[in-house]
Amino acid sequence: MTFTINKAGMEALQNQLSDGLEAIAYAVYDVAYATAPVETERDPAFTRDQLHVNLEHSREWPTPAVFVATGSGDGFWVHEGTVDTPAQPFLAQALDSVRWQFAGLMRSASRGSEYGIHRR
Repeated sequence: MTFTINKAGMEALQNQLSDGLEAIAYAVYDVAYATAPVETERDPAFTRDQLHVNLEHSREWPTPAVFVATGSGDGFWVHEGTVDTPAQPFLAQALDSVRWQFAGLMRSASRGSEYGIHRR
C-alpha cells in the first residue's frame, strides 16, 4: 500500500489553521482592548489606542504566527512595569481569559473558511 500527499488538502488544512490563529488573535485583542490602561504615566499616547493585531505571518509555514501588540514604544513597559511604575499585564491577562475558547475558535474559524465566511 502506498500513500500520496494530497497537496490541495494540505493547503486547505494550513489555511484553516491560519484562520483559527487569526480568530484567536482577534479574541485576545477584544479582551485586551477592553482591559488595557487608557492613560498611564509612561505612555501618553494611550496604550489602548495603540493596540493592534498583526497577521503578517499568519500564513507562513511551517511556523505561522499572529501578534497582538501595542504600536507605542512604551507598551512593553506598561505591560511589564518598571522600577517606578507597576506592571499592568493586560495582554497576558487577555490571553489567559480567552485560553478556554481556543478550541472552539479554531473549530469555528476553520468551518468559516470552508463555507466562505470572511475573516475580519
